[in-house]
Amino acid sequence: MTFMEHIRTFMLNIVIFSVVSAFCTHLLPEKKYQKFARFTVGLLYIHMLLALLSQFLGNGAAGILF
Repeated sequence: MTFMEHIRTFMLNIVIFSVVSAFCTHLLPEKKYQKFARFTVGLLYIHMLLALLSQFLGNGAAGILF
């Protein structure tokens, strides 16, 4: 894959994940659970970013979600 294809795939994954996570966050029954859901979503965003960086650095092991 070229650099631009990696970036395009990453951006598509971010958009899809953002929509799904926002939808799931709004389905939570109480406000007190939202902070835990936002924390988990933040960890998943960090994982997605680190997976992209590891692909560029040559270690594809972190790209489990893709």
